[in-house]
Amino acid sequence: MIYQKDLKKNKVITNPENFNISNFIPSGLELLIHSFVPDSHFVLGVSYGGGDSQICISGHPKTNETELEGLSREVLEELSLEVNLEKVKKMGKLERNVFFHISLENTKIRICESKNLEKDNYERCVVCVSGEKEKILEYLEKVSYGKENEDEISGIWCCEKEKILEYLREKRKEILFY
Repeated sequence: MIYQKDLKKNKVITNPENFNISNFIPSGLELLIHSFVPDSHFVLGVSYGGGDSQICISGHPKTNETELEGLSREVLEELSLEVNLEKVKKMGKLERNVFFHISLENTKIRICESKNLEKDNYERCVVCVSGEKEKILEYLEKVSYGKENEDEISGIWCCEKEKILEYLREKRKEILFY
């Protein structure tokens, strides 16, 4: 079951039509979700105006930011969540991707008011935000954006951990046998 908050209509949709997961799947994402997201949790992702939806979120810290500052900004920009940085768990690094897990209970909703326009660093933060179904659905009902966003995010979606892992396993098979 996929739940998606349509940010333009300010409405939560169940199993949206034409839902398309992006081909952007960072190396290590499956391991992050498998190893660090509790079994009963749902995982958040974002949908873009062009029609692609991304599993989890990602972005580059800027030249004037630490990893954690970049992670915090990305989560705020893409999910409208302020993160308690003391509760962020760094899970490791693979290639240029630095992986983090955040429990939804260690965040609070806040609208992003500004952007950091500095140049991106080479490394990319890949952030998995997860939570129990009822908390995730409560978040989806409440979340909104104050204005149009530069990333063209049109929605925020979630799905059960196991369903996302099934999708990633199938995608990996496609790549191996292509």
